Amino acid sequence: MQVFEQDRLQAIRKDAQDRAVLDLLRLVASRARVETLTLRAGGVRLDMVRPLTRQDVRRLMRRMPVSVQFQTHGQCRVEVEPEEETGGQPLVVAAQVLECLS
Repeated sequence: MQVFEQDRLQAIRKDAQDRAVLDLLRLVASRARVETLTLRAGGVRLDMVRPLTRQDVRRLMRRMPVSVQFQTHGQCRVEVEPEEETGGQPLVVAAQVLECLS
């Protein structure tokens, strides 16, 4: 019974930490003028309110440890597909992309 309670407490703490990280990501996304931030199975997609600049693209290409795809016609989008290198960590990948766009 003790182990169950400890596991449950750890799960609650992790959930609270994830929510705090998501709140922080929302703030950074807003500052970077991201309209939609989608996290899914290790991948990340950001739909931008503003066009991507050459400087944005250069920073992403230089700093990101994984491949990044761009869509610059119509709705500007940055997308990182789930890959082995992301380690299934969409929150970490989203934070890295947002850091490059801020």
